[in-house]
Amino acid sequence: MAKKKKKNKKKVVGVKKEIVIKHKASGKILLKVEAKSLVKADLRGVELRGVNLRWTDLSEADLRGADLSEADLRGADLSEADLRGANLRWANLRGANLSKANLSEADLSKANLSEANLSKANLSEANLSKADLSEANLSEADLSEADLSEADLSEAKGTFVFNYGVKLKVVCDG
Repeated sequence: MAKKKKKNKKKVVGVKKEIVIKHKASGKILLKVEAKSLVKADLRGVELRGVNLRWTDLSEADLRGADLSEADLRGADLSEADLRGANLRWANLRGANLSKANLSEADLSKANLSEANLSKANLSEANLSKADLSEANLSEADLSEADLSEADLSEAKGTFVFNYGVKLKVVCDG
């Protein structure tokens, strides 16, 4: 009888997964992170201008002061993320989950937040001028002292917290 050869299967231990984030247009590597995911990642002050993070899970990530201007964050999970003072100017956040996110003092001017979930988000002192918030869920969002001048709030849902200092010029349908 012939002997069957045993296949030696070795377990690879201690190998770290690396996440590489590249610029969507140039392909230049902007950030390498040794991690299995970006959940709870410390990305304070990182330069991610124009990056493609579509459908990325960044829940509970620390993105304070990060530059995410012109980034593609469609469908991304940014729930409970800390985005205080972040630059999200011209970012595409269509359909993103920003529930319970801290966006105080963030620059979201001209950002696309249509269909985004901003329930219970802190948007106090945020710049939302000319932002598209159409069909967004703003239930219990804090918009105190936020700049909403020329923002599109058509078909936005929920009750919003407006305190003193809100600049508001709502763009509505028809």
